[in-house]
Amino acid sequence: FMSDSSYLTDSSEIVGYVDEIGRLTQWLLEDKQERTLIAIFGMGGLGKTTIASSVYKNQNITRTFNCNAWVTVSQTYQVEELLREIINQLIDQRASMASGFMTMNRMRLVEAIQSYLLDKKYFIVLDDVWDKDAWLFLNYAFARNNCGSKVLITTRRKDVSCLAVDHYTIELKTLQYAESWELFCKKAFRASKDSQCPENLRFFAEKIVARCQGLPLAIVTIGSTLSYREFEEQGWESFYSQLSWQLANNPE
Repeated sequence: FMSDSSYLTDSSEIVGYVDEIGRLTQWLLEDKQERTLIAIFGMGGLGKTTIASSVYKNQNITRTFNCNAWVTVSQTYQVEELLREIINQLIDQRASMASGFMTMNRMRLVEAIQSYLLDKKYFIVLDDVWDKDAWLFLNYAFARNNCGSKVLITTRRKDVSCLAVDHYTIELKTLQYAESWELFCKKAFRASKDSQCPENLRFFAEKIVARCQGLPLAIVTIGSTLSYREFEEQGWESFYSQLSWQLANNPE
């Protein structure tokens, strides 16, 4: 259900994107009749899914809509599967099984979603969209009914983010060093008071954070891994050398 960055669920732990979440919340609560398409755009590992998830899980936001759905599109999507998944989430699964949606073709599915959404204010998240073609069918399925509906897309691709008209795009950049450090300490030293870095580890901790190049996914993954290690310099030094070796020899 979540894609590459479902590593943060508690929005209080999202570092560096407070303004972006504020802007997104404002757009979702905006009292605008026509359907609004919003895009969050940026490279992999920046936390696009995390930010989308923080608003999707916010009941103050979701309760302003009649129904909502979240689908991960990805590079290998099948239109029929996406449409069925959306139906399953909008209408409960038992009802959709009983209505024969499992065997319907693409156009019938599009029409079924369209007629269900016709009189509803809906909020749908399309996570990790890689090409504009995915939107062609969905655009047709998501009724433009002037009920104030919102569609939120997360994408790594600039051309996909351009589907969101006007100013409804949030572009994520890598974190500044200070934000990277704060996020790393919250993860690596979560057991210690105020998540402070012990002095003996500071040298290697700083080198490790610099290696993460401001990517939240890298910082959180590495910080969480290190939180289970002993706080002794030698172990952290060998972790740093291993990390550097991996980055030099294994582009993945």
